[in-house]
Amino acid sequence: GFDTWLGYFTHREDKYTKISGLAGTDGLYRDFWLQSQDYDGPASQYVGQKGNATSFGDAQLSQFVVDTLEVHPTQQPLFFYVGFQNPHKPDEVPQDFLEDLPASQSEQDLGVGVYSGIYVGMVRFIDSALRNITDVLKRRGMWQHT
Repeated sequence: GFDTWLGYFTHREDKYTKISGLAGTDGLYRDFWLQSQDYDGPASQYVGQKGNATSFGDAQLSQFVVDTLEVHPTQQPLFFYVGFQNPHKPDEVPQDFLEDLPASQSEQDLGVGVYSGIYVGMVRFIDSALRNITDVLKRRGMWQHT
């Protein structure tokens, strides 16, 4: 296992409210969990409002990684697995990552029920999150040993 873990047990959760309702289950439930030395249970502090960029699950996961890296001793070995939910269903991303897309990308159906604009926005988000994580690793001198 991991010393610390933040994530989902299942899939297809709303990326803002963290509500899931999979077929074969007894209704809706919140699926976002935090496990650490001090706590093991629902990550209720991360639940937010739909459309609020700071409530977006992958933004919260990215910030959790950055915050953890900021305080981790630089000489202590570190393994960090970051399992982003994007670019998977549901097709959701903060509005900032949908701006400035050519009109042809914002409405084009890729043939699998995914509109390219939303998909491009989801990939843009992951690029940004990975850049933030990489920047911390490089700034703290951890990049070459991670």
